[in-house]
Amino acid sequence: MSKLPFRPEGHEGSVEQYLPKVQNAVVKALTQAQKGLSYDTLRLDRPHLKALAGILVEFVEDLHCEIGIWRSLERYNTEFFGTLLPFLYEPRAAFPLEAISPTRLQHFLWILYPQIIPDLLLRPDHTDLVRLAQVAAEVLQEQFADLPKDSGVKHFLGTPHKRGWEVKRKLIWLGTGSYLFRIFCQRYIEEQNAEFSDIGVIDDFLCQQCTEWAGLGAIEILASVLDLSPERRADLLSWSERHNAVFKVLSGNKEKIEVLNLINDVKYRVRLNLERNPFIRGAFVYGSLVPWDGEWYWSGEQKKLGRLDAAAIEHVKQHYRMLPTIYYRYSPEDLKKAREMVRQQHEEFVASHGKDWVVYPDGLMMAADWQESARAKIAALPEDKRKRLMEKHGLKAPVPEMDIPRDLLESKNGIGVYFNPNEGIEIMPDFNDVLSGLKKKGRGLTEGEEVAIRGWVTSQSLSAGFVRRLAEEHGSESIAAAFLLEKQKEDYVLAYLLRRYKGRFYRPRYPTLTIVK
Repeated sequence: MSKLPFRPEGHEGSVEQYLPKVQNAVVKALTQAQKGLSYDTLRLDRPHLKALAGILVEFVEDLHCEIGIWRSLERYNTEFFGTLLPFLYEPRAAFPLEAISPTRLQHFLWILYPQIIPDLLLRPDHTDLVRLAQVAAEVLQEQFADLPKDSGVKHFLGTPHKRGWEVKRKLIWLGTGSYLFRIFCQRYIEEQNAEFSDIGVIDDFLCQQCTEWAGLGAIEILASVLDLSPERRADLLSWSERHNAVFKVLSGNKEKIEVLNLINDVKYRVRLNLERNPFIRGAFVYGSLVPWDGEWYWSGEQKKLGRLDAAAIEHVKQHYRMLPTIYYRYSPEDLKKAREMVRQQHEEFVASHGKDWVVYPDGLMMAADWQESARAKIAALPEDKRKRLMEKHGLKAPVPEMDIPRDLLESKNGIGVYFNPNEGIEIMPDFNDVLSGLKKKGRGLTEGEEVAIRGWVTSQSLSAGFVRRLAEEHGSESIAAAFLLEKQKEDYVLAYLLRRYKGRFYRPRYPTLTIVK
């Protein structure tokens, strides 16, 4: 019988040979269970059902063989929410590491089904979800009862990780092939209109993207699965901030090269694992580096640029200055200035509006308010500074032009503006529906209000702080209701939703303000 796909190459344990048979048993059990479901919501066609069965088999292989992937997620859940399985398990209660329980299956399927059926909204205790979890648990308990606990996946993850490429090999498999992340990875590739062979997109997913597994990405899970020192764990977690730049090759051989980062003028010693060194001395390379155990390694793909003259190098530096999330990693001095400027602007915003958020009736009112604030600020400058400022920006009058997108200017259903004290202004159109929904305290929300609230919470451009700020004033009942969690009495409902949908805001963040020199 053929093996299951998505296995780490070159590693096999004695349990592998039994897994295809287990998958067939799960497909048969779920097919029968689907006939008795109360609703059509969770019904899957044969191909999707087979794929789900394979994922469930790998999930239980993890538990049965104590590989540690799921256990790592439960550790994070406990750290974040005080419970292994949010909304389904008592906080701080003990739970056997290898237990193939319906509760674990229920939580697993609650997160997984919306990835198989996009835009699906599901209660954690949905009747059919509970039924499918019970059926899956029963058949998997029976099938795994007498199976060996020797897994090729566990062998693979237990191999040495002295070199950075050994860690990267594990990260690639975990993010693209493991049961926990592969559907998320596939969806990300589709959203980017890319192919699975696109190294740059894959590397972006592995290092930058967060998922609905409590907002965690592959690097956080791998950092928990591997037996790492605190220093190495910090290295791995820092891969979410790859040192992306244009580098000049200074010297090297097939084992190591030395490059100069044109953005921060810092030299890096980069470890290679190649038969020959393809990087010519004096050439320029666009790429990303990550640290591991005192050395640097290429991450993703590298693009050779040949040789650059002084004008081209200056153009590169100015380009990176306009990318604050990358540039501020390299310039602590400018980062400090940017944060001070954002804090000052935040104080001015609060002084002007009485608080750190406001709702404008429409885009024109917002633009007029911003223009008036800028005019007053310029008018308050000493005459010599005002004149220099106007000359620098080519202003004919002491009123700056507002560069606001047309669709935002034409918005008429309220515009919510929140001044994030750490990053800057955040804007959401159609905010009247959010605000009216929040004021209803979870009762009688319209479909438009529910959609608006969900969009606000799931938006990747609006911070967790924005949501928390309004929840302080209006409560979080309507937020819970919009995600079908209004019956949950746990005190971590909002914290869970923010972690799940805004995981990127719990990683290092930088001001959106750009310092122009």
